[in-house]
Amino acid sequence: MNWTKTTLTGLLAGSLMLAGCTFSNVDREWGDGYAANLEGQINDPNAGEGQPGVEGLDPQTAHEVAKRYYKGQRQQQTRRAPTVVISDE
Repeated sequence: MNWTKTTLTGLLAGSLMLAGCTFSNVDREWGDGYAANLEGQINDPNAGEGQPGVEGLDPQTAHEVAKRYYKGQRQQQTRRAPTVVISDE
């Protein structure tokens, strides 16, 4: 009796948790932001032109920052997925 009650309670709790994930705003609106950005770029591909630069950042400093960033990116090693070995021993 106790085992059956525990099992039914666990199944009920699990099904309630899964039911909470069924209806999500993320699922309903998946891709809407991407579609809106794509539509905006199609409507006006030059929308960002003529915008003022970042305040307080002169072009020479921006160039140095970008150069340091790209140099650091080149020096990074390529990341690899861990190797998983499954044996039948």
